[in-house]
Amino acid sequence: MKNFPKAGLLIVTLVIPALIFVLLKLFATNHYVLPYFLPERDAQGEIRMQNGDTLFHKVSGDCAAFDSAGFAGSTTVIHYLPTECDDSCKLGISEIERIAGLRSDVADLQILTVTEADAKPAGLLPADIGNWKVAHGTSQQVGGCYLNELGMNLDTAGRYPGLVLIDEASHIRGYYKIGNRQETDRLMAEIKILDYEKKNK
Repeated sequence: MKNFPKAGLLIVTLVIPALIFVLLKLFATNHYVLPYFLPERDAQGEIRMQNGDTLFHKVSGDCAAFDSAGFAGSTTVIHYLPTECDDSCKLGISEIERIAGLRSDVADLQILTVTEADAKPAGLLPADIGNWKVAHGTSQQVGGCYLNELGMNLDTAGRYPGLVLIDEASHIRGYYKIGNRQETDRLMAEIKILDYEKKNK
């Protein structure tokens, strides 16, 4: 008789967690929500709101250095290619090649490399770049587009400013260190999250 309370306690200890697990598996939805960056501001510098929600900046492809980018409807990764590309720069390009490999699963993925007019990307980028676009601009145009559209000051971002993730609605969804494998893995995971969200709207 003394064993019955112990057996009952053991059953409760094993059954309740299993039951919770099954219920969560059947009825719960796991969401990882990516943040939005660069809120819109009015003339006084106050964050703009609409119906209680923050309005976020939409990156414009009309900016001179982003010419013909076509952000709307695509998931875009923006990359800056400096005039002189040393070993660190080439490491960054190899990481971007990994990201470009996601196109087999994420059909609307595009890479946009922004470079100054005198930069020579030939030989640095893959020969078959597919949806990997290259946009040129003067140093002033590139700096202006990065500051006004991406909220990044190239003078303080260092020689290799990070990668920027833009969603299909042209909103900024992430900033990542270039040439850092863990950051590249995070970016690739978040591209897949955006693709999943798009397919399950």
